[in-house]
Amino acid sequence: MIPHQEAMCLLAEVSDWDVQHLMARADSHRDTVNPLRQHGRLGGTCAIEYAAQAMALHGALSAGRDEAPRAG
Repeated sequence: MIPHQEAMCLLAEVSDWDVQHLMARADSHRDTVNPLRQHGRLGGTCAIEYAAQAMALHGALSAGRDEAPRAG
C-alpha cells in the first residue's frame, strides 16, 4: 500500500489500526544493509522516513480501496 519496494519498505507489519491511529512494527533499523544507513549508523532524521511510511499506510488503509487517501 506504499510505493516503496524491497529494502526501502521500512515497516515490517501493522498490528492494529483504526481511523485515529496505526500501530506498526519495524526492524529494518537493525539491518546492516538498510539503504538509509551511512557510516554504519542511521541518523535521527531517518525517523522521518519511518513516520512518513506509517502515515502513508494509515492514509491508504483509512481511505479504503475505492478512494484516494486524504492529503496529510
